[in-house]
Amino acid sequence: MKYLLYLLSVISLLSFSLLVIAKDNPDDLLPIQISSDSFEFNNTTGVATYKGKIEVTQGSRQLTSTSLNIYRSKDGSIDRMIAVGSPAKYQGQTDPKKPLLYAHADTIEYYVQKELLILMGHAEVEQAGDKYQAPRIEYDSANERINSHATSSGRTTITIQPRDNKNKGL
Repeated sequence: MKYLLYLLSVISLLSFSLLVIAKDNPDDLLPIQISSDSFEFNNTTGVATYKGKIEVTQGSRQLTSTSLNIYRSKDGSIDRMIAVGSPAKYQGQTDPKKPLLYAHADTIEYYVQKELLILMGHAEVEQAGDKYQAPRIEYDSANERINSHATSSGRTTITIQPRDNKNKGL
C-alpha cells in the first residue's frame, strides 16, 4: 500500500511538473519540424546543416532562412541554432499571455538553454506593436530583457505603442 501511495505521489508530481513547463511555453513540448532543399548531419560533431529554402516550425514558433546550422550537446539536445537569410525570420510565443514576437535579421542565433535570441545585421524585433531596430539586438526571453549595444554601423530606433490612457506619451 505504501508503495502504491509513493508511486501515485511521484506520478502526480511528474504530471504537475510537465503542466508547469507546458504552462510556461507549450511550444517546448512539441516536436520540431524542419524542411529544406538539402541536409547534412555530422554525428561526430553533432552539427546538422540545412541549405536552401528552410522552414522550421514548433507550435507557434516559425523560422525561415536560406542556411541553418543546428548544434547538439553531448546528450543529444539542441544547444544552439544559427540561421542566415536575406533576412532570416523568426516568430514565436514567448509567453502564452503575450502576443507573438516577430524578429528578422541577416543572422539569427538562438541559444536554447539560455533562451537567448541574438539578431545581427538589419535586426528588428516587434511585439504588441512595439518595435526595436538596430544593427544588433539581444533578446533574453528568460530574463525579459532586450539589449542593443552601441556600434559604429548604426543607431537603435525604438517605437513604443501606448498601452492605456495613463501612458499617453513622454
